[in-house]
Amino acid sequence: MKDKPKKRKEPVLEIIGLIDNPKWKKLIPCICNDQQDFKNCRNCRYQNCEDSLPRKPYEISVGVGTKNKHRVLVTKITIVRGSDEDIIAWRGESS
Repeated sequence: MKDKPKKRKEPVLEIIGLIDNPKWKKLIPCICNDQQDFKNCRNCRYQNCEDSLPRKPYEISVGVGTKNKHRVLVTKITIVRGSDEDIIAWRGESS
């Protein structure tokens, strides 16, 4: 009987500070009706920041411009939030 090949375990991205329903979704309605012609309203800007957050692990190049170039897999993200619980920034870390 043949042994089944073992499946590789896919790395999972751990997101620290992720909120399912931040308060800006309840308190700040969209006033531009998703037109986004020239300037987005606060709701659309906050939603764009939420959508730009990676959901899967990703690789970055480290040591670009030096002899010690290599790639690092980022598996952990820490979110920095504002007063409306909007995403101001996020920082990736390797495991």
